[in-house]
Amino acid sequence: MKLQPGKGEPGAGGPGASIRAGLAASGLRRCGTAFSAAIMFLVFAVVPQFAQSPPYSGSTQVVVTSDRIPVSFKDTNRSIVVITQKEIREAPVHSVQELLSYVGGVDVRQRGPLGVQADVSIRGATFNQTLVLINGVPVNDPQTGHHNMDLPVTLDDIQKIEILRGAASSVYGPGAFGGVINIITKKGESDGALLSATWGQNGLRGTEGALSFNRGALGTRISASRTRDDGYRPGSDFDVKTAYWGGEWQNGQGHMDYTLGLLDKKFGANGFYTSLFPQAWEHTKTVLFSMGQEFQTSRWTFQPRLFWRRHTDRFLLDRNDPSFYENDHTTHSYGLQLQGMTRIAGTEFVAGGDFGGDSIRSNRLGDRTRSKSGVFVEDRAALTDRLNVVLGAYGYHYSRWGWHVWPGLDLGYQLTPALRPYLSVTKSFRVPTYTELYYADPVNKGNSELNPESAWSYEAGMRWQKRGGHGDLSVFRRDGRDLIDWIRYSDNSPWRAENTSTLRTTGAELDLTWLPRQVHPKALISRISFSYTYLHESHPSVNYQSEYLLAYLRQQAQFELDHAWTEHLSQDWSVSRRERVGFKSYTVVDTRLTWSLRHFSCYIQASNLFDASYEEIGNVPMPGRWITGGIRFTPRFGNSHFL
Repeated sequence: MKLQPGKGEPGAGGPGASIRAGLAASGLRRCGTAFSAAIMFLVFAVVPQFAQSPPYSGSTQVVVTSDRIPVSFKDTNRSIVVITQKEIREAPVHSVQELLSYVGGVDVRQRGPLGVQADVSIRGATFNQTLVLINGVPVNDPQTGHHNMDLPVTLDDIQKIEILRGAASSVYGPGAFGGVINIITKKGESDGALLSATWGQNGLRGTEGALSFNRGALGTRISASRTRDDGYRPGSDFDVKTAYWGGEWQNGQGHMDYTLGLLDKKFGANGFYTSLFPQAWEHTKTVLFSMGQEFQTSRWTFQPRLFWRRHTDRFLLDRNDPSFYENDHTTHSYGLQLQGMTRIAGTEFVAGGDFGGDSIRSNRLGDRTRSKSGVFVEDRAALTDRLNVVLGAYGYHYSRWGWHVWPGLDLGYQLTPALRPYLSVTKSFRVPTYTELYYADPVNKGNSELNPESAWSYEAGMRWQKRGGHGDLSVFRRDGRDLIDWIRYSDNSPWRAENTSTLRTTGAELDLTWLPRQVHPKALISRISFSYTYLHESHPSVNYQSEYLLAYLRQQAQFELDHAWTEHLSQDWSVSRRERVGFKSYTVVDTRLTWSLRHFSCYIQASNLFDASYEEIGNVPMPGRWITGGIRFTPRFGNSHFL
């Protein structure tokens, strides 16, 4: 199989174009040897210390939703990463997309800074194979996965982010092929306000305001922001506006929560889909609404939820001549979710279903609709005091492809108070996007005969924790069938969407986190974390060029350090090393220096401090050193502090 560095999915915004072939450099292997030696040292030096230490009952007690049944982080049987509100606030980033790039096993391929457009994948899957949720509601776009990260929330609106690495279709249904990202927003948990401003090189300027109210039974948060930039190179300017309204109401039946988010993005798209038209331009809009109610009977807890997402995408190949070439798409995704939880014979049992559909109106893809519905069950049982098992299955029906069922099994065993090995086996599933099915231009051809993708995934891991730190080591394998890729048989033939041959992905992940202040409250260092991911993909030898499936991160290492200089002055560091097949490897260092006093703070930040030259998508060079700064004012109302 010949590898072509990814340039962006044909038809996402405009027509594709041929791009250069590339092969991984021998330097990948040399760096791999060094990384492997470092990993072995860390494992043998650190794991025994964790194994002999008592467990820590602080942050590891965070409740996560890797299963339908909420469970504390320490009791999960999967590879989970939780990004807390404090970590979000202190990270040297300006967007969710940049923040996710710091997570081991998560591959974020940006076409510009501040998340103006980015493809996110997990464990070597493609950007179409990652399920993105906001408060449990799927926000994947049926037109193309390029729009999955069009999120109508800002970093300040987020309470926490949960990342499930690995397949999860038995829990979340279609789309959870490589992993799941669940963004959980604030809903007025406290009283307060936020006023912030950002400035930087390349004409960057941004403002944000938010109000939060809590009156016992009712909590509400409202925010609005705008960020603009003149561009770090021609055709890279952007203007992003966001508005959010979320809240929660404790009523006689239980509690109700609601979310309304709006996003409006205008941006230059030079090189995003082709290098031939530097005046390419795109305008997307996203509206997301969801409302859920939890209520209880004597034995059951019921959770119905209604949601609707509307997304528009207008692409011009030449912003100075709109009539030359234009794509105009509008998609709707909607549904009703219902689940009920209870205890049966000493086990925790959940069952439910969802009903909905997708539609699109497009001058290139036509006017199309498809309905979908599904039912699921999950049971969590403690077989012994130390061993528990989670069994689940999801059956899903599409109006075109009929019924498919995906089972899953998770096992966890508390080997010692500090060590928990776990095992997972599950089947995953994804249906083609409208672009893959119906897009057509002179150099790209969709395929209306595509079948859904499927895979069996296997994982074994060990989680360890103690006061002052925690870690996770896992190995995994995914055997994919009917995987969808854009391929061609010669340089002069068009790219065509096809169900390609089987593909096996194997890999390993290591995460280590030290939290010195949990042991020594006056320690200058608050957090040190390190993660490393290694991936390998094997496939039958074929005679065509591949657009996506093999442009994966072979090795990924991430180091983060948060420390204080004085009582009011702190600094946060991030060092990222990435080696992608078909691309030049690179290292990027980011840092933020923050001065805080009561409800006021200011910061200066350097992204790509040492001015590394690199690409994450073919034909789109990323920014060099970029200096930004900002101020934040967070007044307090009553006895609560707003973050």
